[in-house]
Amino acid sequence: MIYLTVCLLCILGVELFIRLPFRKYIAALGHVSKKSVRVVTSSVISDHWKEKALQRYSRDMALASLSIGFLLIVMALLVGIAAYLCDLLLPSGRSTLDFLSTGSGISVAIIVSCVYVFVRKKLGAP
Repeated sequence: MIYLTVCLLCILGVELFIRLPFRKYIAALGHVSKKSVRVVTSSVISDHWKEKALQRYSRDMALASLSIGFLLIVMALLVGIAAYLCDLLLPSGRSTLDFLSTGSGISVAIIVSCVYVFVRKKLGAP
């Protein structure tokens, strides 16, 4: 029964990762990184304006990084709450989160998540 619960939690985690706006913040982080490299390597821009631009870019990168961290925390909380509810509704001999903290639990979660993403892509889901 614990394996079924882990499979459902992995599917929930993958769907949350796809639905939450991770791509937006990762793309913003990449975009600002490219802009900051262009500014630093430019010989046309003075050091004064480089300092001004890099302060702004570092603020933008910090906000994007914090947003990604916040989304990861939200995702972990939602999956953790779902695991707790599964333990309450489907009692088994072992806690789901306890099982997921073992090597075999992590292996099962990785395999199930990868297979789910592969099948989801093959079926053409967005």
